[in-house]
Amino acid sequence: MKIKSVNTSLSDLIERQAPSCSLEGAFYNDPEIYKVDMEHLVYRQWLLVDHESRIPNRGEYFVFEIDDESIILIRGSDNRIYAHYNVCCHRGSRICLKKQGKTNLLVCPYHSWSFRQDGTLMKAPYMPEDFDPNNVALKSCHLKVSEGLIFICLADTPPDFDENIAGIDKYFKLHSTAQCKIAHRHTLPTKANWKLVVENFLECYHCLAAHPELCSVRTLDMVISAGAGPSSGDSYTEEYQEKLSAFEEKAKAMDQLPEVVDDCKGEQWFRLAYRNYLKEGCYSESEDGGKMAPLLKGFNDWDCGYTGISINPLSHMLATNDAVFLFRFTPRGPLLTDVEVSWLVNNDAVEGKDYDLDRLKWGWETTANQDLIITEDTQKGVNSRAYIPHRLSIMETNIAAFCRWYLKNMQKADI
Repeated sequence: MKIKSVNTSLSDLIERQAPSCSLEGAFYNDPEIYKVDMEHLVYRQWLLVDHESRIPNRGEYFVFEIDDESIILIRGSDNRIYAHYNVCCHRGSRICLKKQGKTNLLVCPYHSWSFRQDGTLMKAPYMPEDFDPNNVALKSCHLKVSEGLIFICLADTPPDFDENIAGIDKYFKLHSTAQCKIAHRHTLPTKANWKLVVENFLECYHCLAAHPELCSVRTLDMVISAGAGPSSGDSYTEEYQEKLSAFEEKAKAMDQLPEVVDDCKGEQWFRLAYRNYLKEGCYSESEDGGKMAPLLKGFNDWDCGYTGISINPLSHMLATNDAVFLFRFTPRGPLLTDVEVSWLVNNDAVEGKDYDLDRLKWGWETTANQDLIITEDTQKGVNSRAYIPHRLSIMETNIAAFCRWYLKNMQKADI
C-alpha cells in the first residue's frame, strides 16, 4: 500500500520507524493510514461504549458514533441490550436521528419501515407480495456486558471477549461497577488523531507541568525523577517502592488487591490493570483529598488507593474507593477524536445528599480540559514540516510499548 503523503509504502514506513521513538508524522495525520487503523485495528477491539445505567428502562436507547458508523444501543422489552447499525435495510437512511430517547419501535423517518427493539422487521408499507419480512432485520454488531459495562465490536469475527477481560473483570467486581450509576458525563471533541490522545493518556511525564490538580492527590511528585508507577515506567525511587509495598500489604489483607494485569508487551492485547496508593492523608481524588461519595460496595473499607485499567488503547477506567471514572477515546476522523469521561457512583447514592457533583468531577474534568489543549497543540506540531520523531523518556515506556504494539498489528494489516 502506497502512502501518498510520504511517497512510500506502509510496510517501508513501519520498517524505518526508529525504536523507542515517537511515530513518524504520517501515522498521526495521513487519511490513508487512518483508514487502515480503523478497519484492521480499531474495529477489531472490544470498545467500551457506556454503562448500562445510561439505558435502565425498556425501550431506552442512545446512539454511539465512531468514524462514519452510527450504532443504536437499545434496551429491549426482554430487558436485553441490543446494538444495531443505525442504517435502515431499505435505502440506508439513518433511523435514530436523536442522540438518545425512548421508543417501542425503531421507525425509519424516510419510508416508515419499522423494526422491533431486537432489530427484526415489523412493518414495511407497500412492498410486493413476494416480499418476506422474516428475512429482513437490522444489521447488528457484537455486544457484551460485563459488570454493567457495555462493550461492542464491529469486526465480523471479534476476538474472544472473555480472554480480553480476563483478570481485569476482577477489578470491575472490586469496584462493583454492576452496582453503580452514571453521575456525570463530559465529552470533549478533540482535534487530534486518536493515537496522540491515547499516548497522552498513557504517560505522566507531562503531569507536574500540566496537571497540578492531579498531582496534589497522586504520588507523582515523589517519583517524577524515575517513573510514575506501573503505567509510566519500570524504575522507582526507594521511598516510593517502600510505600507501594506497604499499601499492597494493606490492600491484600483487606482482600482488595487483584493480581496485576500487564499485557502491554504482547501482540494481541494491550491491557494493564493495577492498584496504587494516593498521597498520605488522601482518601480519594477530591480537591482536599477527602471522601467524595459513599464507599463502593465491592470494598470492605477505605484503603486510600486508586486503580488504573487499560482494557485496550481506546477503553480505560480509573477508580478510587468511592468513584469510577470511565475514559472512552473514539476516532471520528484522521484529526478528530471524541474524548468522553463518565463518573460512576453507587446506584443508590443521591446527589446533594451522598455526594456533591462539583466536588466529584473536579479532578478529572479539570484534567480532561487540560489534556484537550495539550493534545491539540501536539497535533499542530506533528503536522509541521519541522516535526521529527524523537527519543522517548523513561517515563514514556508505555508509549514505546504502545508504538511497538501498534506497528506489529499494522504490519499484519499491510495491503
